[in-house]
Order: sequence, then C-alpha cells, then structure tokens
Amino acid sequence: MAKQQGTAQRLAEQVESLTRLVAADDQAQGEARPLLDLYEVADAVIVEADVPGIGIEHIQVSVAHNQLVIESARPLRRDEAQRVCYLRLERNMAGFHRVVSVPTAIDPNGASARYDRGVLTIRLPKIQDRRRGTRKIPIVP
Repeated sequence: MAKQQGTAQRLAEQVESLTRLVAADDQAQGEARPLLDLYEVADAVIVEADVPGIGIEHIQVSVAHNQLVIESARPLRRDEAQRVCYLRLERNMAGFHRVVSVPTAIDPNGASARYDRGVLTIRLPKIQDRRRGTRKIPIVP
C-alpha cells in the first residue's frame, strides 16, 4: 500500500513538473492560453477557464471525440484614432486557442457552458460505460 502511494505521489509530481514546463514553453513562444481547472463530479466533467475581459461574443467552445476546444478571436484593441503608443503591452489582445483532452467518455450533445465574471464553466455530461455490468440477452426461437 505504501509503495502504491509513493508511486502515485511521484507520478503526480511528474505531471505537475510537465505542466509547468509546457506553460513556460507557451509563455516563451508568446502564446497566451487561459488557465483552467478540469475535474470530475459524479455525472459530468467540469472545466473552469479564466477568460477575464473577453466578451462572450468572442468566445467559441466546441467538443468532438473527447477533445474540448476553447478559442477566442478577440480583435486587437489598439486605438488608432487616438494614436496610442504602448510602452508595455503584456496582455494578449489577439485571442487564444486551447485544446483539452477529456479522459472520460462524454456526451457532446448534453454539453453546456456559462460565463460569469470572467470565468467560463463548461459542463460535459459523462456517458455511462455500457461495457461494464451484466446484461442478459434474450434468445429468440
């Protein structure tokens, strides 16, 4: 039991380390991606993504084959009429594209999303695995 916990802890640490490396690589390449949480509840997978300052009309969400895609095509905010000269521009104004693999079979037709105070919450209902359990098959004469 202790050996399993040690293995699980090492695996969790490796996953965390890899996540940090990927995030650092994205930042180095200038890609902005929303931070998100992905978790399961009894009947669904929930994704919560931070997308502050982006209007709901600029966010697209789609799901197919257990891949969730969150993207924004927000236009650049440079105000040419006022001839703004940015001294520092750190916030991504051009949008983003994020693909998340969902580790559980989900029903794309039952998916829903809501946006509240800069947080996009997506609910993906799970599909019950019909391969488990026993089903009697009637024999037709």
